Amino acid sequence: MKYLKRLSPSAWFLITFVVAMFLSGVSPIKISLFMESEKARLTGVVIFLISLTLNLLAMKEFKKYLTPHAPFEIPAKLIKTGVFSLSRNPVYVALVLSMFGLGFVFDTVWPLAGGFVLLVLLHYLIVVEEENILKETFKGEYIDYMRQTRRWL
Repeated sequence: MKYLKRLSPSAWFLITFVVAMFLSGVSPIKISLFMESEKARLTGVVIFLISLTLNLLAMKEFKKYLTPHAPFEIPAKLIKTGVFSLSRNPVYVALVLSMFGLGFVFDTVWPLAGGFVLLVLLHYLIVVEEENILKETFKGEYIDYMRQTRRWL
């Protein structure tokens, strides 16, 4: 289990996406069975662009406060502004949204399922440990932030 916790969120994204696309080849289930193909692709592009925007806004906050964004590193500052006022994990929300968006773009349901798997993996293998680090580092300030701001959305 310790080995699994060393993988980055991006690695988990890549693994779940590759598995989803493999499953799409083995057992294709198209989103276009449920909605028009062009609308599905447009929906996917919009979701993907929202995820990119969310990620860029989060990275802007990390840069503004000169604090690392890599998991499990000790942050220099607790970021509570910008997109971090909406979610304690906007980068991870962006990764999950990217997975959903790509499912629509590639017209396959498997990345939608992969998005939920990714959410669970990120939660249990990354977020829980990060929250422990933040509680230890920022103590009451982080506890207050947890009360004011949702973990995901």
